[in-house]
Amino acid sequence: MTCWDDQDESLDGAARTKACAGGAGLDAGTIGTCATGSKGAALQKTAADYFMTTYPTHAHSGIFSVPNIQIDGARQDDTSYSGLVGVLCSKGVKSTACSAVMI
Repeated sequence: MTCWDDQDESLDGAARTKACAGGAGLDAGTIGTCATGSKGAALQKTAADYFMTTYPTHAHSGIFSVPNIQIDGARQDDTSYSGLVGVLCSKGVKSTACSAVMI
């Protein structure tokens, strides 16, 4: 998303896709085919259905922050690195990051 947002606003979607795909070592043609084909439509419908089911009060109105980070189904209001790592470590995630963050 950062790549997309960092592109010149005058560029259309295809040009942004090409620039971002190239930077990530991906094929822009394959991405375009997926996005405009039946698989892309099915993925968008699945995502929309999930959003409407998961966030019914926000599906058509209301404030919804992005990113909306959830861990084990609980929305995380503290989206700082230390906040997220702390929650993950408290749930039993094993990482060297856990020793650097106070839980």
